[in-house]
Amino acid sequence: MNITLPKWPGMIVEGDPVTPDLAAEIIIRTDAQLPDFNYAGNDLELCHQLNDIFSVPYVAVDTDKLWKLRDKLHIVPVGYLCNNRIVSSWIGGPHGWIDWNGFVGSRNYNIGKWPNVDSVLKEWQDIAAAFPSLKLTCWLYSKETYVPDNTAIVQFDIASGTATAHLPDREPKDSGFTEPDYDSCLVLGRESGIDVDDLKTHLKRIYGRIPKYSTRKTKKQ
Repeated sequence: MNITLPKWPGMIVEGDPVTPDLAAEIIIRTDAQLPDFNYAGNDLELCHQLNDIFSVPYVAVDTDKLWKLRDKLHIVPVGYLCNNRIVSSWIGGPHGWIDWNGFVGSRNYNIGKWPNVDSVLKEWQDIAAAFPSLKLTCWLYSKETYVPDNTAIVQFDIASGTATAHLPDREPKDSGFTEPDYDSCLVLGRESGIDVDDLKTHLKRIYGRIPKYSTRKTKKQ
């Protein structure tokens, strides 16, 4: 816990694959923006379409109502370990440590800024508790991705609903980082990671009826 992490530590994740249905639930419940996509990307039309799914307004969003909706969606409270597979303005496009097909792994982006071991462990513990069948290992590095002389300085093991942190005791099976697909930034619609109708299908399967933002006026005290 006394290890000092850099401002933007590179991260590598390797894990056992999961079913596409479970992957969709993990992505949705660990998304950085859901259900308010107002600032999720530069494609405003897409962001508005995503907000419409949950009846979230484009302006003047009531924070209390938004948190109540997040509770109904059972969002896991993560900041460093969120997945951005629905929409992302990052130069590499939608990304995360799990994809829609159920592949668990990542090696092309940093987390931050200024994380500490205790906070990252707490997030992995929350994720492990929410999805006890997950089995993966996460390494955080001494520098950002692609920086020379980069070494793993802390390892997290997630299995059977628990997460632990310790000094690295093994290397990733596939060592080294990979570059994001920078060419994707030139592709129209590259911020979108899933078709809006497909996202609705996943939401209906997970929740039955998609939880909505309350349109009722808050009573004044």
